[in-house]
Amino acid sequence: MEEQCPLSESYGDPKTLWRHKDYPLITFLSPQEAMAAEDRLKAETICCLVVPTPRELGEGCGLSIRIFPGDVERCRSVLGKGSIKAQFFTWNGQTAHWREIFEAPFAGAEKMLE
Repeated sequence: MEEQCPLSESYGDPKTLWRHKDYPLITFLSPQEAMAAEDRLKAETICCLVVPTPRELGEGCGLSIRIFPGDVERCRSVLGKGSIKAQFFTWNGQTAHWREIFEAPFAGAEKMLE
């Protein structure tokens, strides 16, 4: 049986995460960190989805977590309590590029993607 994200009245169907490629992404240095982050977020009832990292965000391990826009601060808080190094990105529809939301926690991720 497939594990379901908590259903949120403000977001609707959790499958929305797969359909909305422009929702925020969290990138990681290793697949282990990505999987540990997913476990932590789900333990806090934060809906998230592990997805391949877009080529434009070449840093990291190749796995990212997509989240709902309203959960960015909460995810940052949850992941900030542990040793997981994560980088948060949001899609800029005007420039059609990803941009960094928070300061880079790992080397190489501090550049703005243009």
